[in-house]
Amino acid sequence: MALFALAVLAGLGVDDVWRRAGRPRPFAAATVAGLTLLTAWLGSVRRAFANKLYVDEFYDRVVVRPLWSFARGLWRIVDATIIDGLFVNGIPALIAWVGAMARRFQNGDVQRYAAVTALGVAALLYVFLVRGG
Repeated sequence: MALFALAVLAGLGVDDVWRRAGRPRPFAAATVAGLTLLTAWLGSVRRAFANKLYVDEFYDRVVVRPLWSFARGLWRIVDATIIDGLFVNGIPALIAWVGAMARRFQNGDVQRYAAVTALGVAALLYVFLVRGG
């Protein structure tokens, strides 16, 4: 952008000096196949200025595309894997698994519940009385 601004200011300065000297503008009316003689003479420079010195293309390749790639990677890793995979879908899957395991132990048989409770109390008595825990 700065180079473009300097080129415009230099052109305006040269034009002003040329006009004050009283000389006619050499490329004002001359055309070659619909283009001004200056355009034909400096075609690549004109194309560069017409394309804004390719600043948009440079910015797209250096800033925009890497940021899109980074954002896409973050989406895959953070959003799809961690947030959706672990939190959104993982927690319900864990709860379903725990429920399936608990379903095996809870079948409505009161005698089994009493036996498991008695084993638990015996284990606690062993830990606190015998082992001194």
